[in-house]
Amino acid sequence: MSEVDLALLLGGLCLAQAASGAWGEALAFCCKRSADIADEILKDWLLRGWLEEANTFMTGDVIQFTGANQAQLTGLVMGPSAEFGSWQVRVKGDASEAAAALGPGEAVLPIPEAAETEGEVLVVKESDATLLTLRSGPWT
Repeated sequence: MSEVDLALLLGGLCLAQAASGAWGEALAFCCKRSADIADEILKDWLLRGWLEEANTFMTGDVIQFTGANQAQLTGLVMGPSAEFGSWQVRVKGDASEAAAALGPGEAVLPIPEAAETEGEVLVVKESDATLLTLRSGPWT
């Protein structure tokens, strides 16, 4: 098999994995066989796809968002809401509960009290939330 044919075959395998949603596996395979594939455009495309997939909210993810009184809250993504770009989120608690203790020289700031209660389901815009869930897979 010629080098060109091998590069096309391996690049095609990467594309097939990505098409099936296995972005991390495709990227890992591309990097592992980069000497044979030698296609930076393919690698960059796989990386962008993986980043987008890794940063997209999914049911069961834990997020941090701002509540009604500007309090920082954590919540569990229940699923998409009827409003585009928003999610139904079950409030898990105040984000300060998950924060580390203050270190030397750190200022003590007043923390706004949340109006929301644990277990309450809210609609949260994806742009107003931070993904806290770390995902892993066979590529790590």
